[in-house]
Amino acid sequence: MLMTTKKLGIKSHRHLILNLCVIHMFDGFHYVPKKQGTSVYPSYKTAKSKGFTLIEVMVALAIVSIGLLATLNAANQETRAALLTQDKMTAFWLMKNKMAEIRINEPWPDTRQKKDDVNFFDQTWYWQSTGKKTANPLIRTVTISFAKQASELKSDAVLKQTLYLGKVE
Repeated sequence: MLMTTKKLGIKSHRHLILNLCVIHMFDGFHYVPKKQGTSVYPSYKTAKSKGFTLIEVMVALAIVSIGLLATLNAANQETRAALLTQDKMTAFWLMKNKMAEIRINEPWPDTRQKKDDVNFFDQTWYWQSTGKKTANPLIRTVTISFAKQASELKSDAVLKQTLYLGKVE
C-alpha cells in the first residue's frame, strides 16, 4: 500500500481515503492526484467520448447523399432509356404497318408528300411519306418518318426509313 501511495504522491492513509472519496464523487472522470508544488485543485480529464463529432457526421452524410444522388441519376437514365426503347419499338411496328399498306394500296407510289396521324397504344403518332424518282424509271423510293409530335417529323423523327419499290408490269 505504501508503494502505491508513494507513486500517487499521497503521504498518508488519511490522504488516500480523501482521494478515493474524490474519485467516487466524480464518477466518469479520471482523477489525477495533486503533486507537490501544484495547484490546490486537482485536474480532471473527461472520459473518452463514445459518439461521433459533428464533422464526422457531416462527412458521412455528404458521402451517403452523393451515393444516393448517383443511384437516382442511374435510375433516371434507365427510365429514359426504357421509354426511348418503347417509343422506337412502337414506331417500328407502325413503320412495318405503313410499309405493308403502301405495298398493298399503292403498287406504284406517286412523288407527293403525304401526312397523317395514327392512334396506337393510346398515343397519337404522326407520320409523313415522300416518294421520289430514281435514276431507274422502274424503281421509286418512299421515305417514311414517324414522330410523336408533328413538328418533329422533319428534324427529330423517332424512326425514319426508306423503302425501294419496283414497278410491276
